[in-house]
Amino acid sequence: MIRSPEAHPRRALPAQGATSARRSLLRLISADAPDAAASAGRAPAGPAPAAVARAIAGAERRPLAWVDRDGVLRLANAAFAALLGAEPPSLEGRSACDLLCADAPGRAQALLRAAFRGALHRTELTAVRGGRTYGLKVELAAVGRGASAALCIDVHEVVERAAAPVACATAGDLDYRISAGASDFGRLLALSGAGAEAALRVGRRCHEVLHGRPSPCPGCPALRGGGEAWPRVEVRRAPRTGGFQVATATALPGDEVLISVRRVDDAALAAVREARTAELVRRFELSPREEEVLRLLLIGRQAADIGTALGITPRTAKFHQANVLRKLGASSRRDLLGLAS
Repeated sequence: MIRSPEAHPRRALPAQGATSARRSLLRLISADAPDAAASAGRAPAGPAPAAVARAIAGAERRPLAWVDRDGVLRLANAAFAALLGAEPPSLEGRSACDLLCADAPGRAQALLRAAFRGALHRTELTAVRGGRTYGLKVELAAVGRGASAALCIDVHEVVERAAAPVACATAGDLDYRISAGASDFGRLLALSGAGAEAALRVGRRCHEVLHGRPSPCPGCPALRGGGEAWPRVEVRRAPRTGGFQVATATALPGDEVLISVRRVDDAALAAVREARTAELVRRFELSPREEEVLRLLLIGRQAADIGTALGITPRTAKFHQANVLRKLGASSRRDLLGLAS
């Protein structure tokens, strides 16, 4: 993946920006072809250029790799292979575009052509290792001509990029299993419901990849007092989409916790409230007038407002209010809200 390539207008020089060792290495690689002596059946006079190139590459601590005009990785040193979590031999012969630009092969080919022309000397590539994404700031240097030309990828800076967090407010339902150990609390052991990249997030901290936070979330049900019974429930307002998120934490064997997040929108809450109110009316045998008073009480109306809405005096409204509270066994409006929720 290529991000923000920086094309420099200055004229390119062969192996620009490379050390003498890298320039020598580029020339050795570009010379690594059957020579006249080999074609005539005579033994080469010295060590094969590829062997010398490999020795020079091994001595370089900075990550280095070389590709041919077709974008095939011909040589990588140990430092470069370590960036991709591999050994050098396993990378050689593979497409550099697949390794570093998998999601933009067309732009990768354009980058190679520009680099071989000397029109591009610096750019930023992306490497993925163990589910983590790294930005690689590289310098590019070409040497040689024709089919034997080679391009050096010289990595100057490696920066880990934080994975884009799953937006819990818009991701819908989520189920994930975390470690609850003191040393690795929140480490994701399994994750579902977060799209195709869910597997890449396993091993990271849940508060990082799900909420974009550097530390555990306030009110995390898995962190609450040890004396509280399981399962534990935390309800939060969903600011972006409205409604609420209901997170339920269930203890599992082996110091693990399963957390299920369910989104409940305002329409669903209204339907639940309506069903609950109708149940209260039936169970406590409220009269039609008392039902009207109950519904107005539940939306916060005072006796004077209730009287105006129903065309009765405030005194009559207070009388019906007292009857509703008595029948439901409630002593306050707060008790009524608890019964209806």
